[in-house]
Amino acid sequence: MNYVAAVSGKGGDAVEHVKRIILESNPLLESFGNAKTLRNNNSSRFGKYFEIKFSRGGQPVGGNISNFLLEKSRVVGLKHGERNFHVFYQITKGCSQQEREWYGMASPDYFYYLNQSQTYDADGVDDVAEFKEVKDAMTVCGIKPEDQTSIFQIVSGILHLGNVSFVESGNAAAIRDDNGAFCLLTKTSFVCIHSPGLSCLSAGR
Repeated sequence: MNYVAAVSGKGGDAVEHVKRIILESNPLLESFGNAKTLRNNNSSRFGKYFEIKFSRGGQPVGGNISNFLLEKSRVVGLKHGERNFHVFYQITKGCSQQEREWYGMASPDYFYYLNQSQTYDADGVDDVAEFKEVKDAMTVCGIKPEDQTSIFQIVSGILHLGNVSFVESGNAAAIRDDNGAFCLLTKTSFVCIHSPGLSCLSAGR
């Protein structure tokens, strides 16, 4: 991506904006699709097809990305010494105090989907700085602030739902903890899980 931006030369504001999107899309995709493995601290766990459209003068004027083959199983199960997708550590470490309240955020070791491997850091990876880069990249790529909030609500909701455990009850499943309900409150919505059944509710402001 850096090569394409460099060799295409200078262009107008529209061309330069497209080039910025091309460059900023990489940290955004890596946040949600890369993870630390036993062999690589920034291993790509997804495949992508990147199509760039050029003008007659060889300048990028648009493009399209298709993601596929995301290693979804990594979300719920980790090997010892590996990490989940980067975005989960970025949000747990990089949130401001206000964002921590909005998303009900805690440290990585609080969440089952992250503490299975007992590995929360990766050499050469600054989760706090990269969380800021991800938010900046979202803005450059045209993702509205309210949509950014919704994305991070979903990310935090996944982490919290991972802390809900179930036991077999006859031919059905029941929440292990019968003490009332677990509620995740966010800035604009909430998720409630009630015992002994499971009910997920979402509501706008």
